[in-house]
Amino acid sequence: MEEDGQIAPWALEIVHHFDSYTELSATGTGLHVIVRGVVSNCRKGDIEVYTSKRCFGLAGHVVGVGGD
Repeated sequence: MEEDGQIAPWALEIVHHFDSYTELSATGTGLHVIVRGVVSNCRKGDIEVYTSKRCFGLAGHVVGVGGD
């Protein structure tokens, strides 16, 4: 998220790419995009991808981005 509360353009591109359930993180500083796929757990820069051994709560703060 940008300092003004807007979704950063690079993050918005990812959200549009996956076209999946997306919500604001509990801290309000990031997004959770829930998808199904095959990946390795990784963290690179501001992006984290996990398939196991991580837990986060869903708060229901759904992010709607265009076309919803």
